[in-house]
Amino acid sequence: MFRGPRSGAWLAPILAGLLLAGPAGGVVIDTGDGSGNTSEPSDDPGFANVGAASNSLSGVYVGDRWVLTANHVGVPSSFTFDEIPYATVPDSRIRLETSPGVGADLALIRLEADPPLPPVVIASTGPAVDDDVVMIGNGRSREASLTCWNSSFTEVSCGMGPPPAYTGYVAAGTKFLRWGRNEVTVVGNDETIPNSGTSRVFETRFDASGGVTDECQVANGDSGGGAFLKRGNEWQLVGVLIAQGLVSGSQPTNTAVFGSDTFIVDVAFYADQIDAIVNPPFVIPAAPVVALVVAAGVMLAFSYRARLRERL
Repeated sequence: MFRGPRSGAWLAPILAGLLLAGPAGGVVIDTGDGSGNTSEPSDDPGFANVGAASNSLSGVYVGDRWVLTANHVGVPSSFTFDEIPYATVPDSRIRLETSPGVGADLALIRLEADPPLPPVVIASTGPAVDDDVVMIGNGRSREASLTCWNSSFTEVSCGMGPPPAYTGYVAAGTKFLRWGRNEVTVVGNDETIPNSGTSRVFETRFDASGGVTDECQVANGDSGGGAFLKRGNEWQLVGVLIAQGLVSGSQPTNTAVFGSDTFIVDVAFYADQIDAIVNPPFVIPAAPVVALVVAAGVMLAFSYRARLRERL
């Protein structure tokens, strides 16, 4: 666990089996028994564009064989979209930068083949406080019932004795892509996580009070998943999931506790870098003069050929 930039803020990268022991978790929803939301919602932000990595993490297909994900996801051997695995191109990962020489926890990885998916719209401006976002990641269902803890994070009864200090859920069950919603609470912070770089982020908070249908919180395993925002009639990719905020340094792994935060890379801050890689400009190389001999005379002609820059 890492002390964050604000008093009382603890961060943990949402890895699966890399830093934290135990079963990997995913987007935890505070709805029903927590096992739902494993297919696209009626107003679909781009559910099929979020895939499961071969190392059990997540990535977002953005177009032209490129997957946008958290840098700490590494380079998995493949990403699976619509149950079909697509191999990654070795050494194709490109890490994005928050400022020159300062790496963000954000990277693009190339696929060997192109999934039959539309490109996502990359947001050009970040979300605002109180915006509702849809988060999608690859993870496990939570336990059906609420879990309660005392101030030392020892489990206690939720219905008997003193009121618990903390309540929330434990991640368990089979892993699926799952979506949930939450409301943006903080924008414009630069968050530094050891071994994961410094990223421009926004945050959401997991609240017990409700207010948001299908309210969600990330857990271990959601790294690289997407956060989407609808503007007008258009869904835009506004974020990539990178970390969960812990309410205490004693909070157990694989838990989603009310009062904890989700930290999401603000994709708009890196939009120009993403566009330069995913949609490189045309390049018109210099071409040699070609001499053409025509019947009784000699005619000089110039041949120029425009082509796309070779891509990885």
